[in-house]
Amino acid sequence: GLYYGTAITFSGQSLTQQNDWGRIDSNWFYGHRILGINLASTNSGVGRQYLIRGNSFYDTVAVAPNLNAWIGIHSDIYINSANAASWGHQIIGNYIGGQGPFASGPRQFVNPGTASIYSIFYNASNITPGALVANNWVTNQIYNQGSGATFYYPYHFFINAGYVDVLSNVIGHPTDTHNVRYDNNSGACMYGFYMFHSAPTSIKFNRVQNVTLNTTGSNGYVAIYHGTTTIGEAFVDSNIVNRFLNRSSATSTSSTCPAFGGLFITNSSPTHYIRGNIVGGTTAEDSVSVFSSNPLNPSVSTPVSSMMYGIWNNAGIAQVSNNFVGNLYTNSNSINTSTIASLVGIHQVSGTGGSVVTNNTVSDLINRTTAGTITYGITSLSATATLTSNTVRNITTNSTSTGTSTGTSLAGIFINSSQIQTTTNNTIRNLVSLGAANTQVVGIQSQVNALNLVRGNSISQLISN
Repeated sequence: GLYYGTAITFSGQSLTQQNDWGRIDSNWFYGHRILGINLASTNSGVGRQYLIRGNSFYDTVAVAPNLNAWIGIHSDIYINSANAASWGHQIIGNYIGGQGPFASGPRQFVNPGTASIYSIFYNASNITPGALVANNWVTNQIYNQGSGATFYYPYHFFINAGYVDVLSNVIGHPTDTHNVRYDNNSGACMYGFYMFHSAPTSIKFNRVQNVTLNTTGSNGYVAIYHGTTTIGEAFVDSNIVNRFLNRSSATSTSSTCPAFGGLFITNSSPTHYIRGNIVGGTTAEDSVSVFSSNPLNPSVSTPVSSMMYGIWNNAGIAQVSNNFVGNLYTNSNSINTSTIASLVGIHQVSGTGGSVVTNNTVSDLINRTTAGTITYGITSLSATATLTSNTVRNITTNSTSTGTSTGTSLAGIFINSSQIQTTTNNTIRNLVSLGAANTQVVGIQSQVNALNLVRGNSISQLISN
């Protein structure tokens, strides 16, 4: 279990004497404390089109990254070539976790220490297309900080730069409960996919499922985070995030590090397409829960301030369509402002006009705590936007806030903007407040200091004590 080295390192002499077309295929990496596969930035010597395929990274004892390592990180696959001639790398079908090949056997234990964790790290050229990170599994793991130093952020898929698509990867497991678990970690933001590549990209068909935070301190988790100035279109389509539990004694209220965030997109880019994603699901089995409690006494709820959302879109011009956000539960007691809800299905806050939010479904959101909380189905705090043909249904709150004329405690659609807003043909039904008497429940609350078109919407079954 005391592994100090790096298993495989590729480098080269210079930009003009590079190594190209390296192939690392079907190896078993049994334990390492720094880097498993390292495509180094030394002398800009890593060239183009490496293939890293079908490898397994596992250990039978607790992985404890070397606290004195010069590089200060722990990574299984680490590409940090950082030069314009390094492009087209393929990271395909690798397995990270478990105690045997292909992530088999019992859980792999990771004690992070003060090292930053990157399961897969990618930093290469933004200029030439062709790179791919696909069909990789980060699975069958337990991260346990114990009594050590502050837990550093884990980034399972970290894309710093590259003309790269991110497709069909898995964090956790579709059916194995608590498959990736964080225990006794304090004060950390955790990210499944953390991506800043500015080239055109497709981020599709990825899954984050059966992930559990069972921790102390203020912890947050974002499943898929994409944030940079993109020089071309970005497609964030058909990803699934569900079967998630955050059970912590404290959670986060930041939009970039909430108690739970499904998708967080922030780009001043050309068009972003955010389509066909699922956060939560249609059944309780697929739910996402934030339950603030002491992990040592999990049956006792101790509500704290937190933020929870399905999709947060702060992209440039975006098309947010055909997404499903459902069965999100929280016991947050956060008394948020009218512009930042403690629980929201889809939050549209782009500063660039022209976004369209259409044909989305937000269903079965529950805020259980009796405090002055705010819950919204869909919000638009953005520049010129159109919200059309969305469905918001079955939202329940226990809020004790009676609300105001500018901020209700429960709204199906909430709009606050100084630019043109169009809200048409949406269906809103069964919004229920079980908290204080006279709590405001509103189908559509629209506060717009510009042309404001609200037409053809169907609103029914608004219930307040």
